[in-house]
Formats: sequence, C-alpha cells, structure tokens
Amino acid sequence: MLDPMPSQDSMQRRLAGTSRSAAILAWITVSVAAVLCVIALAENAILFAGVAGAVVLAIVLMKVPDVGTTVFLFLLYTNSLAIAVKFHGVPGIASKAAVLLLVIPLGHRLLLRRQPLVFGPSWPCLFIYLVAQTIGGLLARDRQIAWESLETFITEGVLIYGLVTNLLREKRHVRWATWALVASGIVLAVAPLVQRIKSDYGNQYGGFARLELTEDEADLPVNRLVNIRQAGAIGEKNRFAQVMLVLAPLAVSLFMIERANWLRGIAMVGGLLALIGASLALSRGAVVGVGLAIFIAAALGVLSRRQLLATLAVGAMVVLALPQYRERLASIGGIVATNPKVQQADGAVRGRVTEMIAAIQVFRDHPVFGVGPGMFRFYSQEYGQRIGIRSLDAERQAHCLLLDVAAETGVVGLLSISLLFLGVTYRLHSRAKVETDSNHRRFLNGYLIAVVLYFTTSLFLHFAYIRYFWILIALADSTATVPALNKSEPQEGGDA
Repeated sequence: MLDPMPSQDSMQRRLAGTSRSAAILAWITVSVAAVLCVIALAENAILFAGVAGAVVLAIVLMKVPDVGTTVFLFLLYTNSLAIAVKFHGVPGIASKAAVLLLVIPLGHRLLLRRQPLVFGPSWPCLFIYLVAQTIGGLLARDRQIAWESLETFITEGVLIYGLVTNLLREKRHVRWATWALVASGIVLAVAPLVQRIKSDYGNQYGGFARLELTEDEADLPVNRLVNIRQAGAIGEKNRFAQVMLVLAPLAVSLFMIERANWLRGIAMVGGLLALIGASLALSRGAVVGVGLAIFIAAALGVLSRRQLLATLAVGAMVVLALPQYRERLASIGGIVATNPKVQQADGAVRGRVTEMIAAIQVFRDHPVFGVGPGMFRFYSQEYGQRIGIRSLDAERQAHCLLLDVAAETGVVGLLSISLLFLGVTYRLHSRAKVETDSNHRRFLNGYLIAVVLYFTTSLFLHFAYIRYFWILIALADSTATVPALNKSEPQEGGDA
C-alpha cells in the first residue's frame, strides 16, 4: 500500500529543487534587467546605482521571491520609475523592466508551486469597462488618442490588478504590501515638507517636490512665492492630496496591529506625514471628500464615536494650522466676497461647475459608449460655451470621476465603475463583520475607509493617474479574499 504522505527526504529534495529553480529564475530575470541598464549607461550615476541595486535585489529574491511585489509597489506608488526617466535620464526600457519584480514571484507561484491563477472579484466589472473603452475607442473621432488611453488602462489597470491579486494570497502578503504603501507615503511627504519649511521652492528635490504654478506665479521670483500649493512627486496638486490621504487609514491599521513599538512608531509617523503631505496641496476637494468619507464610514459603523471625534479634531487642527487652507475653503462660498484672491478662486469653482455640466451634456448626446477614452477634453470647450457660467480653455477635464467616465465610456462604463466601487465596499464591509482575526479585520476596515476616501475625493477629480486607483482596488480585493484563499492553499514560509 502506498504511503499517503511523502517521505521527509523526498520533501527536502523537492524543496531544494524548488529553491534552486527560483534562484535560477531570479538571476536570469534580474540579469536581463541589469544588462539593459548597462547598455543604456551614459555616464549616469543613477543608472550605476540601479544596476547595483538590481544585483542586491536578485540575491534577496533568491531567498524570498515575494519581496519583489513589495519593492514594486513601493517604486510605483512613489512614482520613482517615472521620476527616474524624467529627471535623471534613465531610459524608459530600464524603467519598464521593473515589472520583472512581479514576474519573479508570479513565476515562482504558477510554475514552481503550481498554484492556479486567481481571478479577483472585480474582474467582471474590469472586463466590462475594457469592452466599453474598446468600443468607444473604435467610435471615437480620433482613434489614435483613444487607443493611447486604452493602452494606459491595459498596462496600468488590467495588468496591475491581475498581477497584484495573484501575488497577494496570504494575510502576511497584505501586511507587507500595506507597509510598502505607508513607506511610500513617508517618502512622498518628506521632500515637499522640507521644501515648505525652508521655502526652497527653486529646488525640486530630485523630482519629489514639484510645484504646479499658475501663470501669475510662474512669472514671480522664487523668493516671492506665497501660498504655494505643492504637488509632490505626482506633479498635480489635487491628485497628490488624494494619493496621500488614502494612506492615512492604512497607517492607522498598521499602528493597531503591530506589536513592536518601533513599528508602531513608524506607522504613526507614516499616518501623520500622509495627512501633512495631503494638506500641503491645499486642496478644497480633498477637505470636502474627507468630510463625506467620515460621514459614510460612520454610517457603516466603521468608526466609533471616539474615533469619529478624534478624526474631526485632527482635521480641524490641520485647517487651523494653515491659514491658506482657511482662505481657500472660505472661497467656496465667497461669491460675494471682495478679496481679489477669493474672487479668483470663485472663478475656479465656476470653471469646475462648467466642466461638470459639460460632461453631463456630452453623456446626454453620447449615452451608450460615450465619445471614447481620453476624448472628453476635446469636447469640453465646445459644450462649455453653451452653458454660459464661465468660458473654458481648450482641453479641460470633467473634474469628476463618474462624470468623466460617463462622458467617455457612456452608461456601460459608468455602470461598470459604479458597480466596482459598490462591490469592493460591500466585500470589505461584509468580510469585516464576520472576520474572527481582529488584526485582519482592522486591515479590512482600513482599506474600506481608503476606498471610500478615494471615491469621495474623486467626485472632484477626473479619472487620471489610474495606476493608484487600480493598486488600491487590487489590494482591497486581495484583503477581502485572502481568508478564502488560505483555506484552499498551503501556507508558505517566510515573512515578506
């Protein structure tokens, strides 16, 4: 009769073979990336550092392949790859080679451990949205521009979501991925904060402290710039605020689950810096979005009364600490004010309203598949002229995610994205209600608040920089589904 369990020697040989195969795969993949970097070298120290880092990382990946996922999320969220290309002369091919960081752990899972592919619960909505964009692109009046937008969605949406949901299969994977994002927030906040403290607005700190100046501000000397709205490594101030804000609840989750005091301290610093970084953008939409998110979280029972009061207190402290923020918030209702700056801000509000109404009218005229991905900006001025609230410059965006999606992909795209938000929120909330692991329940609630924050702040932002959206959705879906995956898959050793 055959033994139901393999012998210890057999298991050891199998594990040894798996480790050697993983090592060979890691070395081959990273060596290819290193060779590409060397070929592109042009007396650039950044490239040399990248090659050295790739070699070190290869050694680590031989032992713990999943480290690649953590490093990739950190690089992507800090926008380091784009900054390396734009500010430091790194060839685009070297930047794109970073996706190999995900190929190594994915190959380890699918080829060596023979794990099946995971199809996250948002795949149906994602597929329908892909169909809506494809058909809309075929019907667009400029197919080349529409295809470029569709290509971005495939690489920064479909690919990122598929890879991340297949790599985060255990609770510890979620923990380390969350740490990668919180660590990203610390990096993203430091440079703009130092820039603000030193009033060193002529220094972009390697691309991590960019400014988005108005035409009037661009003509002023650096030492005369006041009330600057900082855009960080993202390069767009309102988006920078959003990207930072969603990290705060994740940092709180880490603070609550970690046992080591030094890790709790880092999580606390990460949360505070996320809020500080967001506040440096002086975004009015972010404040309104936070208010709506707090209301929704309280209604769902995610925030207790004490947590609600603490959150409101922290928000009030941030606004009181920044007089510029108070001025901008006052401008929302300052239609009758006499301050020229307030009147200018009111013009911005009127512009946003015009853009949103224009998007509604475009959706009305193209209700099924919209005008095509990336195409609304070529209609906004024409439709804005009909409204009469404010004349729009060319190629203005909708500045509202749902209206932007409706105008460009019609009712099909709008329903798919709306159902995606509702589905992710429902999964996180329902899983948190039955989760017996208190630590994982905190992660579920943390990602729930983060998703709600992204949605409420997106009511004032169009659908751009989509990699941040799909990273968040992939992590949220993974957090909601790992308990079910753990029941059917064996646990893997290691910590990363």
